Amino acid sequence: QIEIPGVAVEETYDDMCEVRVTTVRIETENGAAVMGKPVGNYITLEAPKMAEADESYHREISGKLMEVLEGCLPEKEDGQSILIIGLGNRNVTPDALGPLVVEHLDITRHLVKEYGKYAIGVDDAPMISAVVPGVMGQTGMESAEIVRGIVSETNPDVIIAVDALAARNSKRLNRTIQIADTGIHPGSGVVN
Repeated sequence: QIEIPGVAVEETYDDMCEVRVTTVRIETENGAAVMGKPVGNYITLEAPKMAEADESYHREISGKLMEVLEGCLPEKEDGQSILIIGLGNRNVTPDALGPLVVEHLDITRHLVKEYGKYAIGVDDAPMISAVVPGVMGQTGMESAEIVRGIVSETNPDVIIAVDALAARNSKRLNRTIQIADTGIHPGSGVVN
């Protein structure tokens, strides 16, 4: 393994759910230049068995993903507002991940705003809202333009964007989840 100044790599393997978690922290501008990515954290979860139709295993991986995501989010505050962006085109199977994730969320923002946090029975309930902005071919607008408008109106504390990722190697399909705290460029997978 080559060491790059300004870049730290940490790898762990969870035997229980057979998942490898690799964290790359680009800490300096020099490291960013060498890596060709902005300063920030890049986490990859690799779980070869995720491609299998095993619901209990998927639950384990979901738990591991939740654990990793919680480590990326700022300290929980009472009434924290989280906006989930489901990027992609729900009509195109390889691009439908974002919209499908949003369909399975428990949206709570409207309930907490209308009735208070106790309406959903959890003391520290975050206000979850979500949107599927579609793609330019459907809306005539870039997803980023739509998201900027929503963010300026709702002012969330946290934004989580979910998108499908183009892979260079088919062995990574349905087996890899990538998380970054540096943002996302919708359409970059198709050089848009």
